Amino acid sequence: MNNEEKIVSLLETLVGKVDALEQGQQTLVTKVDALEQGQQQLEQGQQKLQQGQLRLELMIETEIRRDIRIIAENHLSLNQKLDDVKDLSREVLALQHDTAVLKSITKDNLFNIEALKIAK
Repeated sequence: MNNEEKIVSLLETLVGKVDALEQGQQTLVTKVDALEQGQQQLEQGQQKLQQGQLRLELMIETEIRRDIRIIAENHLSLNQKLDDVKDLSREVLALQHDTAVLKSITKDNLFNIEALKIAK
């Protein structure tokens, strides 16, 4: 093989290798484009999640405030009812005491009446 043939052979080999490199580069460019597109989709998804999170935070804050207000209002109402029940309980205890006293007096009076009947 003479020098020209060797040079042609080397050039053909180099051209083949350059073509392979160009194909590899094109494959890399395609993959990088796909990665960039995937990253963009991830960023859009992240934005949607952040927006959803903000809506949830606002909704929770609104509901919690409303619920706290309702609880506070009901707490006041329950305290008033508890005070009413305590008052009624005291009245019932007083009535029970009065009833016991009246029973005792009535028993004594019946005893005295019987004693007067016998004495007559």
